[in-house]
Amino acid sequence: MLALTDWCLRHGRAVTLCWLAVALIGAAGALGLGPLLSSGFALPGTDSSRVSTLLAHEFGDSSKGDFVLVAGGARPLTAARRAGAAMRIRYWRRADGAACRG
Repeated sequence: MLALTDWCLRHGRAVTLCWLAVALIGAAGALGLGPLLSSGFALPGTDSSRVSTLLAHEFGDSSKGDFVLVAGGARPLTAARRAGAAMRIRYWRRADGAACRG
């Protein structure tokens, strides 16, 4: 290990050029990975592929995995915040009244 360290310290330019070459090769390889990492998967003749074709034809939808989730109903966090604010207001009204009477 000491011999390798000694060689690297003596040949700094060569080591730097090697690391630069490795980085450039890695960047070039990463640029070509995009198409290989697609998440599309379809089996022809299945219900899901028929629905996908129908959606694309009727609605112009070509979903690639993105979707919008629309949720309805009560908003418990908002209700909890309102209840907490109302409680603080009641507390401070009582505290102010007690301080004025005291």
